[in-house]
Parts: sequence; C-alpha cells; structure tokens
Amino acid sequence: MPKQDIQVCCEGHADKVLLKVLEIPERIISVSGNNSAIARTMERQVKNFHKIIIGLTDKDKKNIPLYFKEFELNDNPDNIFFCKKHNSNQYLIYLCCPAIERWLLDSAKSVNIKPEDYGFSSKIKEFVKDTKSITIEKNQNFYNFLKEIKRKKASSFVFLEKIIKSKITNNLIIN
Repeated sequence: MPKQDIQVCCEGHADKVLLKVLEIPERIISVSGNNSAIARTMERQVKNFHKIIIGLTDKDKKNIPLYFKEFELNDNPDNIFFCKKHNSNQYLIYLCCPAIERWLLDSAKSVNIKPEDYGFSSKIKEFVKDTKSITIEKNQNFYNFLKEIKRKKASSFVFLEKIIKSKITNNLIIN
C-alpha cells in the first residue's frame, strides 16, 4: 500500500508546541486559528482518501461546527475525545475542559508539576493569557513545562501521543 500524506490541524500556537513536544514533525502541523477553520480544512479535503487529516481542538460548548457532528467517538480517556469520520481518513481529537489550557494544567497536576516553577500561573485566566500569544512558540519555559509533563508520563500525554503517532507512524511520507 502506498504511503499517505498527513496533516495535523490545530487551533493555536500552544497546541503546536504540544504537538512538537510529542515529537510530531513540524512540517505536518498547521495552525488554523479556531475549530471552524479546522472543520473547513477537513471538509474541503474529505474526498482526498490518500490523505490522513487529524484535527486537534478543544471541546467548545458554544461553537461546534456542523462538520464535527459527523465524527463518531472511538475512545474517551483522560479528557480526550478521539473521534473518526466514517468512511474517511479523518480523525478529530478534542482536548476537553473545555480549553487546552485547562487540559494542560490538569495534566501537570496529575504528575505533580507546578506551572509556577516554569514562570506560569496555575490560575486558568492568567495561564490562558500567557498561552494565547504567538510568542508562546518561542517560549523555552513553556517547552520545558510541556516536556516535563511528558517526561513524567502524564497519562493524558501518553494517550494523546499514542493515538496521533499510531495514525502517522506507518503512513508518513518522507520528503
């Protein structure tokens, strides 16, 4: 079987850093801005059966694109909803709480990591403010914070890495 092209679409720059920490190749990551843009990207490419698309978003209670309602839940551990669109190579991963920032703080707490040790607040509003900036991609403290969560094997990180890598490992086209 020929190898398939792969794209991982995420909402923001904090999501991109998370994916990079999980060792997802940067060249297959695209930042879309919001879940509606992820849905549009996926919907435009639904007939491209040669392409695997993974959407990574948070469980937004207010703005769930209609396209996402076509996905069926496969698994749901550690506040991660892993869904698949029937008869396609499209997957949707919701990190819920409802936002990625709450998911990250909960993941850190599960392995006794304090965000304050990395220059971040454990208060959600302040943490969100810090992570919404495009400069978060260049923030070494944020990278180190996420790397430590991964190193300590937070179950949420282990599961997320496992499901994404299971979809890309045997299908990645090497350019």
